[in-house]
Amino acid sequence: MTLQGDWFKHTFSEINEPSARVQGARFEKCSFEKCVFTGARFTESTFTDCVFDGCELSMIRVDGSTFQGVRFVNCRAMGIHWNAAAPMTFSVRFEKSRLDNSVFAGLKLKSLVVEESTANGVDWSKCDLTGAKFPRSDLRGAILTGAVIRKAEFLDAEGFRFDSSSKAGQTKVNLATAAQALADLGLLVPELDHLLGR
Repeated sequence: MTLQGDWFKHTFSEINEPSARVQGARFEKCSFEKCVFTGARFTESTFTDCVFDGCELSMIRVDGSTFQGVRFVNCRAMGIHWNAAAPMTFSVRFEKSRLDNSVFAGLKLKSLVVEESTANGVDWSKCDLTGAKFPRSDLRGAILTGAVIRKAEFLDAEGFRFDSSSKAGQTKVNLATAAQALADLGLLVPELDHLLGR
């Protein structure tokens, strides 16, 4: 299956095309519902104000594609190299989705929202995550080397581990994360251990 051309407010429902080729297409305000695109190629295509709901997108290729105001809800989107997309227009939101082992390295992701999602082993290195929020998400094994996390919120994110190479400032974390960050720096704060019941 090959998708091309311009699409506006179109709903794509229950398409099962793991080998789909989306080449140079433009989608605006479109919905993709319960589609299976595992390993598909989305090449130099544009997605604006679109929603992917209940889709299987793991291992898709997004070379040169543009994502602006795109929501992924209840999707499996694992092992995707998002940093192959057009970087200047990358604006996405993930809700109740799985992003494990995906790569966002180097992207500008200001005000990104990853809500109630699993993002184990995701590479956020050198990303600009200024103002990003990760409510009730699992970030175990996440790579944040050199990332900008100013004003980001990790208050109820599970498994978040502060990286000393990250650029922080007004970054919100929970008490356990703060205590772990201090321990990683070799600092012991008995009062914190008492509060945490250690």
